[in-house]
Amino acid sequence: MSSKANKIVILAPRQNATNAVNEKQFPLPEIINSTPNIQLRPANKTTAIALPNAATQRQVEAPVYLAITLIIGRLGNVMFEYAAMFGIAKANNMTPAVIDLDSSLITAFPSLTAVNLPKNNFTRSFKRVITGRDASYDKRYEKLERIDTVIGIYMQSWKYFWNYREDIQRQFTFSQDVAENAYKAVKDNMLDSNRTEAETNHVIGVMKGLTNTTKNGAFPILVGIHVRRGDYLSQNNINHGFRIADENYLRNAMKLFLDEYRNVTFLMLCTDLAWCKEKIHTANVIIFSTPVPAVDMCILSKCQHVIMTVGTFGWWGAFLSGGKVVYYASPATSNTTYGNVLVIEDFFPPGWIALT
Repeated sequence: MSSKANKIVILAPRQNATNAVNEKQFPLPEIINSTPNIQLRPANKTTAIALPNAATQRQVEAPVYLAITLIIGRLGNVMFEYAAMFGIAKANNMTPAVIDLDSSLITAFPSLTAVNLPKNNFTRSFKRVITGRDASYDKRYEKLERIDTVIGIYMQSWKYFWNYREDIQRQFTFSQDVAENAYKAVKDNMLDSNRTEAETNHVIGVMKGLTNTTKNGAFPILVGIHVRRGDYLSQNNINHGFRIADENYLRNAMKLFLDEYRNVTFLMLCTDLAWCKEKIHTANVIIFSTPVPAVDMCILSKCQHVIMTVGTFGWWGAFLSGGKVVYYASPATSNTTYGNVLVIEDFFPPGWIALT
């Protein structure tokens, strides 16, 4: 919309002295990618909306917010919180909102639609409903009291947003800059691995959605692999119950695709390049990573199928790809902190393939 576009101004009814609200406590929230630009002011139950050039005014309800304060952490965790917030808000007929949305998330995903609310006296007054559970589903969110509410944290279950998954996939469309960096990283690493120009161009065409690959075609099916190690190897995380997938799992998962398709190229994004190169030697695997997490996830999302190991980062790369997904079936140690909260059927959607 042009910068000269008209604004819709929501007018609040006059309040008496005893119920007066200090307007400074209500900074104007930013609407992310929303048109027209809506300016909000404190209101009672309803507000009059003044339409440009309109002869009459109509009464509409003021928004009731379902908000979340995104944790400072890895990209996959933040995406789960946003998606869960959006799904719960829609299911409860509330307005999806984020308190102090980090600009880095908007840079990666410019199509986010939730309202960005400032952290102030207004949002501090919201009712808080906090689950405290990681990779599981909490039914308390199915029917919330319709008042301004803050939820959290982690919210790592597909069940919160599955009915709105197509909307979530649209909102988690990577920016053009991120996508172009993903194409360049794949092209450079394939050519560095002595792949032909024709095969490299085919892979980039597949990622861009310009090229189809058949099961028995001459050009390869493209399968992304995400290998999470790094922090999962710390003694603290081991004690917490986090497990990592070993090379046997990776070989079994790769074999599943090799048995089904005539020709496969694997793009392996790895947090431990030395380990991956030591354990996986097959010629049809390109092992690399980039310095930017969003670029790595974008690469996974543009593969036809995905093999994930553990963690939320690989989960989102797999979900956004829309193809077959293979996951490690034993991501937690029993009778540990993580093992006691993880519910496999809440974390992994039906249809994904479990392997060990």
